[in-house]
Amino acid sequence: MTANTTLSQGQVRDWLRGIWYRLGTFLTAFFFLFAFSLRVFGKRNVPPTGGLLIIANHQSYLDPPVVGLAMPRRIQYIARRSLFRSRLFGWLIGSLGAAPLDDETSGVGGIKTALRLLKAGKAVLIFPEGTRTPDGVIHPLMPGIVALLRRIRVPVLPIGIAGAYECWPSHQSLPRFAPLINSHRDGITAVVGPTLDSAALADLPPKQILEILGNELQKLHQEAERLRRKK
Repeated sequence: MTANTTLSQGQVRDWLRGIWYRLGTFLTAFFFLFAFSLRVFGKRNVPPTGGLLIIANHQSYLDPPVVGLAMPRRIQYIARRSLFRSRLFGWLIGSLGAAPLDDETSGVGGIKTALRLLKAGKAVLIFPEGTRTPDGVIHPLMPGIVALLRRIRVPVLPIGIAGAYECWPSHQSLPRFAPLINSHRDGITAVVGPTLDSAALADLPPKQILEILGNELQKLHQEAERLRRKK
């Protein structure tokens, strides 16, 4: 009886979290549409279920919600464990898809966390550049992505983002809005590309893996920029 009761409580909790996540996604989508003229292309390329490694170029603090809104399924982000010290804030970011680092003192903490989530069938977002671009262009990818690719057997989904840097560059303390009522050409656009085979990539030399992933992100970023500027 106790087991059944616990299961029932867990199901109710998951259901409530799902409702909250959908509500948060709806409100965020409304805000990004009217405040940043967000447009998304290529959602059909997203696998509906199963483990999925999402990679994207990193332009600003706006990137995680932009990628989240580009996905027709729930995704998870990796955040510092210290952000979960506050029970309320920890619950909030956790309910919206953030997962704490398994080991914040180690450089492999992010890889360990991503592996755990991917093995559980989650869709996980990482930014292989490692940090936000300081000048709007895509910088060399960090080698950690190679170590992760060699330990997974899930599709890799690349996403190109354009306009987020112009709306909120790393040297600016507050974002600059690009309202829908003005011109979408000043806003944010994301393009979701076709998935890549992680098993095929894992067999290649590290330098070639980074080159392929970097070229794919560059191509999608350029397409996002083209569509952003298109009338």
